[in-house]
This record gives sequence, C-alpha cells and structure tokens, in this order.
Amino acid sequence: MIDQIKSGEVKVTQCSSGASETVDGIQVFAFKSKIEMKGAPAEESTLYIGKSDGLPYKQVGKSVSVSYKYKTVTAPKL
Repeated sequence: MIDQIKSGEVKVTQCSSGASETVDGIQVFAFKSKIEMKGAPAEESTLYIGKSDGLPYKQVGKSVSVSYKYKTVTAPKL
C-alpha cells in the first residue's frame, strides 16, 4: 500500500485522528480518511489502530468491513 501511495496510484486525503473507541475489547484510535484509487470511486474509510500496540484491528468503509485478529504479533518499530 505504501508503494501505491508513493506512486500516486492510491491517494489518501482528508485525514483526521479521532476518538478513542473499543474494538473487540481492545482500546483503539479511530482514524478517518478519504481513499482514492485509480479505476474506483473515492471512498471514506475508518481505520482502528490499537493504542497499546499500534496494530490495525478494523477497517470500515462504504463497501468494505475488515477485522483483524492477532496471535503473538508485535508491530514493527518505525
């Protein structure tokens, strides 16, 4: 995805960090954005990132809803 953003194939705009929420009992931050991809209509999306581990737990948009569950996974240090 990062390569697609760098190449301009995917454009992410109108980003806002947001509310504290809970996903499956895990405290997360909700980040909202507008995503544009070549050949597809622009769509608003919300990505839920774990407060304590930085891992994505859920992504919701008009035409997508994805949940992630982890076992013994640690987010990489950036």
